[in-house]
Amino acid sequence: DPDQRVRTAAVTGIGLLSDDKATNFLLQKLQDADSAIRLAAVEGLKTRVEQQVLDALAGALRDPDSLVSGRASQVLDRQHWRPRNAEEELWHAIARGGFVEAVTKFGAQAIEPLATILTTGSVTLQVKAIRAMGEIKDDRVIDTLLPCLQSPERNVCVAAVEILSELT
Repeated sequence: DPDQRVRTAAVTGIGLLSDDKATNFLLQKLQDADSAIRLAAVEGLKTRVEQQVLDALAGALRDPDSLVSGRASQVLDRQHWRPRNAEEELWHAIARGGFVEAVTKFGAQAIEPLATILTTGSVTLQVKAIRAMGEIKDDRVIDTLLPCLQSPERNVCVAAVEILSELT
């Protein structure tokens, strides 16, 4: 259906089913181009504990939409999931809003995940990500923050100016 609301409702409804076909369908929808569909798929997978589901949700921590990655993080936490490696741990921290934790533990490795927040996160999350990047001593931070100066959101611009003035 061309109507996003209809497609989202369909994915939500299929998420209420508990069979393997529904699980496979939801796993496929985690790759959909529409973030509302991906979010509905994450929601539909929240009670499933199969390893393939947990692996797919761990992959969704990297979703370009911070709502999808954040919800995937919440679902994984409810399932008592633990990251298997440092990369999963970093993306999990970013997805749940642990920006300072990510920077403290991972340093410059946190730049790429934080940069995703600058394009898809709420204004509040963008400002927090910018401030967290201010703690990273790496020239790539400057390149990452420069586009924030053109943000239509005043608070994002102000935070970027503050951090860039400290870094330069």
